[in-house]
Amino acid sequence: MAINKNQHFVPQMLLKNFATTFKYINMYTIKDCKLIKNISFRKQCQSDYFYGKDLILENFFGDIENKTEPIFQDIIKNQVINVKEVPLEYQKCSTVQDLKEFLKSKLDIINTTIETDAPIQDSVKNFIEEYLKELEDKFKNSTFFPLKLLYNPEILKIYTFTSYQAIRTEKILVQSNELINLYCNAEAIPDAKKNDLLYEELNKTTSLTREDFSKFLDSIIVKTDIQSLIKVLADKFMKNIMLSSVILLKNTTNQKFILSDSPVLHILKKNKDSQSYDRVYLLPISPELIICIYNEGSFFLNDKGKTFKEITDLSHIVALNGMQYINANNNFYFNKCVNQQQIKFIIEKYISIRTSYMYFKFLPEKEAYSLQKDFVFFIDDNEIKFNGKKICEDFLE
Repeated sequence: MAINKNQHFVPQMLLKNFATTFKYINMYTIKDCKLIKNISFRKQCQSDYFYGKDLILENFFGDIENKTEPIFQDIIKNQVINVKEVPLEYQKCSTVQDLKEFLKSKLDIINTTIETDAPIQDSVKNFIEEYLKELEDKFKNSTFFPLKLLYNPEILKIYTFTSYQAIRTEKILVQSNELINLYCNAEAIPDAKKNDLLYEELNKTTSLTREDFSKFLDSIIVKTDIQSLIKVLADKFMKNIMLSSVILLKNTTNQKFILSDSPVLHILKKNKDSQSYDRVYLLPISPELIICIYNEGSFFLNDKGKTFKEITDLSHIVALNGMQYINANNNFYFNKCVNQQQIKFIIEKYISIRTSYMYFKFLPEKEAYSLQKDFVFFIDDNEIKFNGKKICEDFLE
């Protein structure tokens, strides 16, 4: 049997939180408009060697999942995200070098003032030295250092998991390949002069007619692979997320959250006083909880300082589930508390908004407001929209 052949683009540690029983989950397949009950969640959101036979990415994601799963389970159990405030003495450190010098000074104090046995001294010293090494590895190219994350390593793991979950799915790969080919056919290939030169070169060695040549251009398929795609997108997502805040959205209604095969929702909100915009990322981790990572100054101003926000409005739950449906590639998943009538309502309400394989464009900020609002979920005047169509009013205000 091949080792690690079945590679999940939505991990089992997330799917199982939406399971109906220990092994099974309910699924709705969008293409077939079919609700399937009690199927194995272990066989969902996976493909043979999706990340490659070398297992480099598979093992990398497995390590991230193993470190994040106990954090998610703790959040689900206690219904809270613990975010520690950075002590004032640490807040003076704004760069990695500043923090290293600060910790080294603390290390010197430990070495000279603590009267205890050597093993304890050594363990403290080793911990700090390993910590500094990890800092250098993670932030060696950074000019700004998010100190909050160092003081909250659990939050750092949540951010890392969410960043990669946003870009590791089958949907992102399919959409990227479609966009590449759309660009090639619409922008690069139809250049008349280039086409004439290409045809002349081909005609020297073949009997290709102009008609055959046109068919040849139309048939060109350019593909990327998930490894290359993740390398390109990872830094951008990590940069956006690492300088954000986190809050837990608690579902207090009797209708539960669903989870799609493309579960991270990416939302933009234009700042009123500038052409810049805030980013919000939503990741359901259970039928009652969503992790929300957002820029300071975003639409949670009323909750500054809080680590959770209760959602009591049923229309907001429907909207959040509708966004999972819109954002899905093929399927979405739910437990036995979500019934067929609720699924039918979501689909009927948002089927006209859903557009297959809508791509999250990564554009310069100056172009984002005019172009990105048609390709991601976009908040404007407290309305959340997708492809210019309204999903919900007064969204989470």
